[in-house]
Amino acid sequence: MKQKRKAQNRQAQRAFRIRQQEALDKAHLRMQALETELESAVTEKNHYERLFHDLTDKYEQLAVKCKQSATAGCDDVRGGAGLNKRRRGNANEKIPDFD
Repeated sequence: MKQKRKAQNRQAQRAFRIRQQEALDKAHLRMQALETELESAVTEKNHYERLFHDLTDKYEQLAVKCKQSATAGCDDVRGGAGLNKRRRGNANEKIPDFD
């Protein structure tokens, strides 16, 4: 009877170790997948950070250029109406005759 009990305990312990190893292997694979995903996300974040900084630098350069230029038509950049105001003139103004 004792022999049978010992054999059952050995078999149960072996099955437990196998399940434990399978769970460990599964967790290891999941960890590798998450590390790969993290690397990809960090790479993408770095790309967008560089893009943001490049665009910010370009914006600042254009803002300085716009302020320095008197003929660029940038007197109202935010409203976008700088050029139209200059071209339109006064609507009631008489068009000169060139005859």
